[in-house]
This record gives sequence, structure tokens and C-alpha cells, in this order.
Amino acid sequence: MRTLRGFVPRPGLGRLAVLVLAAFAFVSCYDDYGLTTSDYDVVITYYDKAAKFAELSTYYMADTVFHALAEGEDDDITRKYDKDILALVAANLEGLGYTRILDTNATPKPTAIVGVTASNTTYVYWSYYPYYPYYGWGYYWYYPPYMTGGTYETGTLYINFSDARDVANDKLKVAWLGIGNGLAGATSSGSRITQAINQMFLQSPYLVID
Repeated sequence: MRTLRGFVPRPGLGRLAVLVLAAFAFVSCYDDYGLTTSDYDVVITYYDKAAKFAELSTYYMADTVFHALAEGEDDDITRKYDKDILALVAANLEGLGYTRILDTNATPKPTAIVGVTASNTTYVYWSYYPYYPYYGWGYYWYYPPYMTGGTYETGTLYINFSDARDVANDKLKVAWLGIGNGLAGATSSGSRITQAINQMFLQSPYLVID
């Protein structure tokens, strides 16, 4: 698993998505060399350096993992791990000193909103092999060019921690964002999701408010 940490004062999801894809492309451009699926996992975290997390000690989190889908796209993202994902996020936040508010009508209102989103992306790749010489039996032979290709699928999990106290133009100000990206479809997906979520919080010590 590879980890990246950064600071974006007012992160925009479009810009972050580009960075996620760039990070994964950097990892995926190398040959296999016997690496396992988990070796391609990437965890990235961002935070607002101006955020005062001690003032965001109470949060509301929906009881579902949202699925990011393109218009007209079928929802083929599994919900097998939804409960485990939400429970693990809540456990990590509790360990850092945060209190989850379950009642949306509670008073006072929670100071933060936590959203968990999952997405899948399928990539198609092609490789071209031109003519190249081969020497054997005293003669030069030339193998003809050919193309080979295939597909691979990546899964991405976003954990968005936003300041709910100052809502402007119906947009929440992001205080912290964790992103876990890796190859999808492996039998070890559950354990890899667990490792990714724990790593997000492990590499974000500034979240501690105890």
C-alpha cells in the first residue's frame, strides 16, 4: 500500500479526482514483478490547515455509503461491506475523540458532517509491439507487429469530513478528505478496505482532539 499526504486549503473534488487518478496511474505503469493486488493500493489524505478540529467534535454520518455513478450508469458497486465501512469510520473517529450524533433533530446541531462515497472505474488499455529483429540459425528474422490489451477495474472510497457550522451557497466547507484507491474485484477486498480506512486516520494525527 502506498500513502500520500497533502494540504489543500479549499479542496475541490474535481482537482482531487485528477490527483487520485494521477497517483494511481503512476503506480500502475510498472510491470507486475510478482506484486500482489494490495501492492497497488494507494491512500491519500488532505486537510484544511485552517480547520480547528477541536471545534468539530460532534458529527452526523448517514447510515449508508453513497455510490458515485455517471448519468445512466448501472449501480454495480457491492454493498457487501457498507456496514463494516461505516462502523470502522465511526470507531476511528470515536478513538480520536469525536462524538457521533444519530438524531438529525438533536440540539445543539452536530458541528461536522461525515460522508462516505464509493465508486468503481473500468479502464481499457492497449499495447503495441512493432517489428523487431531476432537472430537465430545464422539468419535475421523479423517478428510481425501486434497489439495486446485488456481491462482492469479500480475501486475508490472517499471519506469527507466537513464543517457544518458555516454553510454558504448550500456547500459544506471540507476540513479533511481521505481517499483509498486500488484494484477491485480481489477476494481480499474486505481486509484491504479495512487497512485503507485505518491508514487514512493513522496518517492524519492532526485529527486528534482528546
